[in-house]
Amino acid sequence: MVKWKINSIEEFKEISVKENITRFEEKENVLNKVSNFIFFDERATSYEAFGKSSDIEPLEVEYFINEFGFRGDWSLLSDKKKILFVGCSFTLGWGLNYNDTFVKIISDELYPECEIINLSIAGCSIDTNLRYFKYVTDLVDIDTVIFLLPPPFRTEFPSKDPSIPLFNIVPQEDNTPKSFKSKLLSWTDLNTNEFMNYRTGKNISYIETICEFKNIKSYFTTYDIKSYDYLIKSVDNKKLLPFFKQLELDSKFGYGIPNLKEKFARDGSHPGKYSNKIFAEDVIKFISNEK
Repeated sequence: MVKWKINSIEEFKEISVKENITRFEEKENVLNKVSNFIFFDERATSYEAFGKSSDIEPLEVEYFINEFGFRGDWSLLSDKKKILFVGCSFTLGWGLNYNDTFVKIISDELYPECEIINLSIAGCSIDTNLRYFKYVTDLVDIDTVIFLLPPPFRTEFPSKDPSIPLFNIVPQEDNTPKSFKSKLLSWTDLNTNEFMNYRTGKNISYIETICEFKNIKSYFTTYDIKSYDYLIKSVDNKKLLPFFKQLELDSKFGYGIPNLKEKFARDGSHPGKYSNKIFAEDVIKFISNEK
């Protein structure tokens, strides 16, 4: 059963740990610890980029996974003003040390005295983003939320398998459990551009309704160009942040830099330090001008 209404932080913790901690190795010992662990599907040996196969040295990356199974040393019980960042692996900072993530850079500049809550889950969909946003806003007061939305083709499905309460189908990745294979086929037939826009619009509308009711400042953007085109048409300009551009995928950015480990994140495919820095600077400028 999928819960949409929860009544306590302990109930939130029970749900979030069960759903999130399975994504990490050494899961039994990782809560509230700093570890150099590797994500299950991490690729740290080579990556095809710009037509060349390049070795990527496994960089040392530390992750602190808190009591809720999320990245970051934050608490829902803090008396500080609370700022939410919501998204998928880009917002989690996959393959980067925390100080190199756009979440950290933006927080230090705009919200230095606030409690920074990162609700990002690798590989998730906007469905998951909405669900966790509602959980937290049911429990505590939030001042501001910044969404970096995942691509619209990801879809969250409930499961009858108790070990997998919910699963986000990512069609281009061959990681779908056997119990979800039939749903993947059905999803492929159903998920037209029109339906993806419908789902995106419905979820954003629900998010904005919550924000209006609870007086939460909200901002939206994405790294998916089709989603951004939709956001341009559906979100107020004052809430639409600059597009997150993964500069590492631009061949011009790679010119004269033979060692890709200085560009991509640790897994060789997620955005690295430079993309995070440029995006953070754009967001800081945008929000500062809006204040």
